[in-house]
Amino acid sequence: GSEQAAKQLRQAVKGTTQLDLEKDILKWMTGEFAIAAIPSDRGLLKNPGFGLVVLMQTSDRKATSSMLAKLDDLAKSSNSGVIPQGVEIKTKQLGGQPIATWEVGPSIVASHGFIDDKYAFWAMGDLSELLIPQASKNLPDSSNFQTLTTALPKNNSGYFYLNMSTAIAIADRIISSEAKTSQGYIQARTLLDAIRGIAVTNTTFDNRVTRLDFLFTLNPAPGN
Repeated sequence: GSEQAAKQLRQAVKGTTQLDLEKDILKWMTGEFAIAAIPSDRGLLKNPGFGLVVLMQTSDRKATSSMLAKLDDLAKSSNSGVIPQGVEIKTKQLGGQPIATWEVGPSIVASHGFIDDKYAFWAMGDLSELLIPQASKNLPDSSNFQTLTTALPKNNSGYFYLNMSTAIAIADRIISSEAKTSQGYIQARTLLDAIRGIAVTNTTFDNRVTRLDFLFTLNPAPGN
């Protein structure tokens, strides 16, 4: 049930980050948050072709800073898994803001800091440069995002948005040449190439009713 799922989530957070979900995260993260996969061909992100960015609206900057400091400690002590060994925590100025960086030799593994008093971020590689001093591109201004979400309820609890052409370009860099020759991949690729994007929203009406809306936008047929 929901209690078991909540317990598993708390255990997963504790096991991977050593953070207490309620005390270290939910206590201050009372506003909006977003997770985005952003294309990049710089530094450590050149091979995968993308990196993750987490944006968090905070009501308590001190508590948020404490959580980020605990992540720094985790990164420094890591000796296996996703975080590489030998991480050093350094500080640099970006757009007049102090930014903490996780560095291994000359490479930036990740960085974090505050965009302003209300929003904190954690970003892979040097993606922080896309956020500070001001985001180079805003998702709501994207024509693709506007097209995909225009028919969805505006009063919702958040969006899931996938630009399919960008996602396919990233996948092409990760999937092996051998896998691309399989019949299953060829069939899936034909289907995915026809999709321009996917948007999903959920709207909560009360504690018993939640509505999900899915919208698939197709690319025009060749010659049209």
